[in-house]
Amino acid sequence: MATTAQATMVFCFIFLTFLCCGININAGKFEPQVSSLSHPSSSREYGGREGDEFTHARIQKKGPITAIRIRAVWHFIVGLQICYGQRWSQYVGGPFGKLQEVPLFPGESITQIRGSYSSYLHKLELITDQGRQFSFGQDRGILFNAIPPKKDTVLRYVSGRSDYFIKAIRFHWDVKPGQREE
Repeated sequence: MATTAQATMVFCFIFLTFLCCGININAGKFEPQVSSLSHPSSSREYGGREGDEFTHARIQKKGPITAIRIRAVWHFIVGLQICYGQRWSQYVGGPFGKLQEVPLFPGESITQIRGSYSSYLHKLELITDQGRQFSFGQDRGILFNAIPPKKDTVLRYVSGRSDYFIKAIRFHWDVKPGQREE
């Protein structure tokens, strides 16, 4: 015969098993919990360690990237601003050079970024899932090629460091908004 202490241990074991396995007891049925969250990932940070930090983690919830503004002079990426849905992020960087705007087609996403850096960002080349490429700045320093680690994920937002130039940038990948992972 089981003692109360043994029965309690068995109950705790079963409870923890259900909890760890993600099983939900609902109306007498065992149903696996399906998470609505995808599995976001990010690249390493390309560039230097100085400058003021910025992130688009909150504003990216307004929708997919629909346009990008980049300011470049010679071999410097001076500043950037990204439109998420219909909402523009705060501009980061300096005031030098001509601001260029690149609108994306409806449903188009950025799936690869090439560039170069040293203690600041020298070049950005954006490649979309529709084969379009947009290049800003010039190659200098260390070259990089950032791609999402999982198929069917796209650039969702950026973070980094800036002052009068973009000092460093990190790319954050996830499934397109509204798209469920398979």
